[in-house]
Amino acid sequence: MSDKPKYRRVKNREPFATTIKLGYGSIIDELSSETRIAKSKLVDEALELLFEKHKKDYNNIPSKS
Repeated sequence: MSDKPKYRRVKNREPFATTIKLGYGSIIDELSSETRIAKSKLVDEALELLFEKHKKDYNNIPSKS
């Protein structure tokens, strides 16, 4: 057997899993389809808006090596 991971790891992203309100999944699917923006990028945008609302600095986060 090979020691290769099943999925390719992306260098500038980290896995994040959560649950969402019923119906939000279909809305984000629709928005992603309409805008041709990946769901992960839409979630990034939503998180950035949340960080701004709560005055959290997200621009100077050190990258993981």
